[in-house]
Amino acid sequence: MKYVTLILMVLLFSGCNGEEVESVKQPTKQPVKEDVKIEVSYSFDKEVQPMKESGFDYGFEADGKEYKTFISNRFGTNDIWLAWSTDGKSYNALFTGCTLRFEAWSEAYTAAYKDGKIVISYEKAINRGQDEAHTRFVASLAEIERDSDSDGLTDLVEYRFGTDANEPDTDKDGIKDGEDGNPLAAANDNLREEQEVWKVAFEQHRDKLEYLARDELLIAVFDSETDYLELSTWPMPVLSSTEDDLERYRTDIGFGTRCVFFKEITYSKSIDGNRTATFEIQEFYMPLQARGIKITLEKRDGKWIIVKSEIEWQA
Repeated sequence: MKYVTLILMVLLFSGCNGEEVESVKQPTKQPVKEDVKIEVSYSFDKEVQPMKESGFDYGFEADGKEYKTFISNRFGTNDIWLAWSTDGKSYNALFTGCTLRFEAWSEAYTAAYKDGKIVISYEKAINRGQDEAHTRFVASLAEIERDSDSDGLTDLVEYRFGTDANEPDTDKDGIKDGEDGNPLAAANDNLREEQEVWKVAFEQHRDKLEYLARDELLIAVFDSETDYLELSTWPMPVLSSTEDDLERYRTDIGFGTRCVFFKEITYSKSIDGNRTATFEIQEFYMPLQARGIKITLEKRDGKWIIVKSEIEWQA
């Protein structure tokens, strides 16, 4: 089936009761499926003041740092991030684990902070009666900043990526997850022919893929885990996946991001007698932003090169 639903909704929520806040769930490779029931009774002396003038939304100070919130699509669609700075000039970004649910995309969010805890809410959606488990997020700064295995990726990022928050090198390729261009697929100099064709086609055709953005996460989707290969020419991390993995993301986590599907290859010979390989790359961003591109490569002097590409379908 060509059209795969890629809008995936909510990531991770924790509850609060009075002044006690339940800890964000420890990331694992198999996220818990059940939603956590939220009882909203947390109060603040005052809300954090908006910080719109610099492209940020809300700001507060804590532990000698200046924090500001903003929305980013780097790891998905409409994620809330924290930018922090010690000098008020240069900022580092932290993924909060909070994603704005699809039904509330048009709503502005609010952020508040007190005693080490940040609350992100979509009050208009709550007032319309939407489930608060999908419209309010509570966590401590310590939970957002935690990096249990010191690999350069916070636990919340590892939960999103599907990497192991307790293993610095998930794919065992000698590169820490935080430095690895594809933390789920080890580099391999002995690629199978199918993998070599996919890799060459992607690298030679990458800049012509209309719905891919170089500054956002990319998921490379294969038929099986044995097909996983490292696409190291992308500036943001590439996550290797199967369609079953995508269904798990949709069910257990929920986020929308850019994907490229590598389909089955058909081999033949050109009129010159050279070996050719033809397959379809399918690129998705949203259900109405997707297309399939038929690519033909020819092996000349021991190297695969693209000789033809054409759009097969588009939505």
